[in-house]
Amino acid sequence: MDAPTITSLPISLIRQDGEMQPRDHINRDVYRGYAEAMIEGAEMPPVTVFFDGTTNWLADGFHRLQAHHVLGREEILAEVHQGDRRAAILHSVGANASHGYQRTDDDKRRAIVTLLNDPEWREWSDRQIARQCRVSHTFVAKWRPTGVTGGDASEVRTFIDKHGNASHMRVGAIGKTKKDLPLIAGKRAERRPRPDEAGLQSTVGVAQAAMITGLSDRNVKSLARDGKINGAEKDGGSWYFPAATLVALVQEGAATSEQVPADEPEPAYDHEAGELRLAIVDTLDAIARWPSVEVALAAWDASIGAAPDDAVIIKAAEWVGGFAAHWPAVSAQRAHRIEQALQETERHVA
Repeated sequence: MDAPTITSLPISLIRQDGEMQPRDHINRDVYRGYAEAMIEGAEMPPVTVFFDGTTNWLADGFHRLQAHHVLGREEILAEVHQGDRRAAILHSVGANASHGYQRTDDDKRRAIVTLLNDPEWREWSDRQIARQCRVSHTFVAKWRPTGVTGGDASEVRTFIDKHGNASHMRVGAIGKTKKDLPLIAGKRAERRPRPDEAGLQSTVGVAQAAMITGLSDRNVKSLARDGKINGAEKDGGSWYFPAATLVALVQEGAATSEQVPADEPEPAYDHEAGELRLAIVDTLDAIARWPSVEVALAAWDASIGAAPDDAVIIKAAEWVGGFAAHWPAVSAQRAHRIEQALQETERHVA
């Protein structure tokens, strides 16, 4: 990788992405403290960005950038690395481990969950993720879904509930019609079977058996206990299965069920829309924490610092008013979609 360069970048050319924000939230006291220090002449270290030839992705320095915004500055000193969005995310999850505003457990948890929810990075070991996030491997293990392996792992998403606890949801069955999948020894597959995974192996474990049959790990073990997979044996607490028997069960299920459709590619995540949502949430959350209008106006009575244009204030008022007027209907539709998704998950994932 090329050595980074230090340069002054227009803030308007630096792109902030929610997944690259290593903090659980932007701390108002921190960036205001930075801004006050800058007014007194303090020099902030450069922010870290990754440039992919088109976009400068901010990977470290969100509070410093916000302080520059508050002061109305248009440029910021940046350490520019060559790399894409994913390189920036990997850098961000370990940012601030040894410098800057000290990370909280919520910040560390956010970094871990970012990697666990990625199809590639979730395959890393706890120790690999720990090294990248600069935390202990035991802390990573606390947030990784338990009892989920092989094909199941790619269909689980981790999120943090309102109490700060890790919760896990299987999402592989969402949007799939269960009747389109074959019956395997009497149990409906939860995803398209992959008999080619058997290869030349004579015996496979639970995780690979689940991939071959399209069943969950739990249903594979349930069929084994019920004696419905000929030749299945338990050794030292683990189940082992004849690969040929599993392939035969898949072939039998395909012959007696409706044609199994080819997997459709998952729709690409709309990063632009996600970025917009996060920016709006952060902005509205900040507004909700602001002091009264009277206090805010008084701040300008005693200052000659940066202030918004009258046209900007009018446009902002129109936008907030319009958003508030239409939000109840959008919120109700969103709640309905979420409820439908949860019900579908409960129906399809036993």
